[in-house]
Amino acid sequence: MLFSNPAIARFINQNFEPSWESVRPVPKVTIDFGNGTVVNRTLHGNVATYICNANQIVTDVLPGVYSPDAYLDQLKRICSRAAPQTKVHQQQIQQRVAPSSRLVRRTQSSNPASEQLFENLQVDTRLNEQRREQITAYLKAHFKSTPASMKFWLYREVLRADLNDPYLGLREILFADYPFVD
Repeated sequence: MLFSNPAIARFINQNFEPSWESVRPVPKVTIDFGNGTVVNRTLHGNVATYICNANQIVTDVLPGVYSPDAYLDQLKRICSRAAPQTKVHQQQIQQRVAPSSRLVRRTQSSNPASEQLFENLQVDTRLNEQRREQITAYLKAHFKSTPASMKFWLYREVLRADLNDPYLGLREILFADYPFVD
């Protein structure tokens, strides 16, 4: 949704050197209703946008999913405060401005599912902005972090999606009433 948005794609292409990495296979779920009807879906994962300097050192992270307007707003803030190459990376982190509280007002829709999706996105945006405080503290303590060096910490501690957990934290729920668990 974010990267297919033309305004966001254009801004990223004009101001960043974009790169994509899949950190684990996409989880899939199959529901067999027993009457010949089967639903196969992928489960949505978490995303993290790492902002790095020319030396591949992380200067900021946008964790999780944002509303398009809030995401673009944050990218613009990051660009506007980018320090010249001569400044120390730790100064970049300390200059970080307060998270954006920009949320989008939306007119009423006749589609309740669309409205619920929009509201969920707004909640995710607020939560992800709060998560950035934890990321800022981490980057101050580990000011030479690369995406690879902080990936497992970020997903486990901030996004609550341990990349080493095959059940993505759902083991207790999935197997609570199942008598044949290994």
